[in-house]
Amino acid sequence: EKDVRNILRNYSHELRNPVGMMGVYSKILSGHVEKIKNHKGDNESFDAVERASVVINNTLETIENTLSEMSNYSQDFKLNKQTENINDLVETVVEFALPSFKQKGVSLSLEVKCDEVVIEIDKHKIYQVLLNLLKNALEATDEGKNVFVILDKIDDEIIKVAVYDPNYTIKIKLRIKKYNDIKKSIY
Repeated sequence: EKDVRNILRNYSHELRNPVGMMGVYSKILSGHVEKIKNHKGDNESFDAVERASVVINNTLETIENTLSEMSNYSQDFKLNKQTENINDLVETVVEFALPSFKQKGVSLSLEVKCDEVVIEIDKHKIYQVLLNLLKNALEATDEGKNVFVILDKIDDEIIKVAVYDPNYTIKIKLRIKKYNDIKKSIY
């Protein structure tokens, strides 16, 4: 029974971040839907609604997968590995987190130092890890400060995602190795 509580606690933690982010995006969508209704031909609002829709769909996929894992928690843990573009995935997570950063008055920027990298990973697991890293960075960063995300390819098998602020109050590195061997270091 203690194991079940631990499992549910962990999944609850994993669900809290995407659900909170979806709340922010639903507010954004509501505001832009009104603009689109009132101003036909507003491309900026249409683009914002379209981007928010993509982000919300990705988040819903993550929630659905997490809920599915919760219902099957007694089964062996399995990764759903697929060939994915890690650049697109990191960009999606940063775009998804951006409104929360803006809401707190913290700047968030992404610097990509490599060409597109396509590797075999479980995109939902990596998405959750990246989202948690950004959430932790946001919590550790004061208003008016900057958080930077750097995506770089170390070699053919290792991709590095670094999250830090210029004063190195926070510095987190995520090394994604082929087949989801994830190593996280915080210092």
